[in-house]
Amino acid sequence: MTLKAKPAALKAYMRASAAMLAGDITADDLPARKPRRKPTKREAPRQIAIVTHLRRHLPEGSLVFHIPNHRRSENHGHFLRAMGQIAGMPDLLVCVPHPLGQAPTQPGGLWFGLEVKDEGGVVSDRQAYWHGVLAALGCPCAVVTDVRGAVVFLEGWGVRFQ
Repeated sequence: MTLKAKPAALKAYMRASAAMLAGDITADDLPARKPRRKPTKREAPRQIAIVTHLRRHLPEGSLVFHIPNHRRSENHGHFLRAMGQIAGMPDLLVCVPHPLGQAPTQPGGLWFGLEVKDEGGVVSDRQAYWHGVLAALGCPCAVVTDVRGAVVFLEGWGVRFQ
């Protein structure tokens, strides 16, 4: 069995356990732990709905995928950056397989970035920067809060839904 506690926390735990076994203290004497707050994932249901709708209704051969950019430990963050992850990229990338108006056999495609936000969500400075870089490279980005927003944005660029 391996313990995943920090050495200082482990020593404090062992001291408290020994004191409890000796009868010197009871569990009521221990300092109260701060209740852990579960991170809320308010954007996740919205993003799942958008991905599901787009995968069902975009033209055949289209691609919709998520770029995971969630919080992580500092060491894991260094590793992911070394692997090529860039903070601030849109949550979703959408590729329509060929330029609109061309035969599907022609190479090429159109890319779009979708940043999914909760109502009242704010785009960070990094997100705004990378959305601008992507737009300059021909990959327009939009901030959306629901399926309708994603559809309106993509239709505005000429994407036809099935």
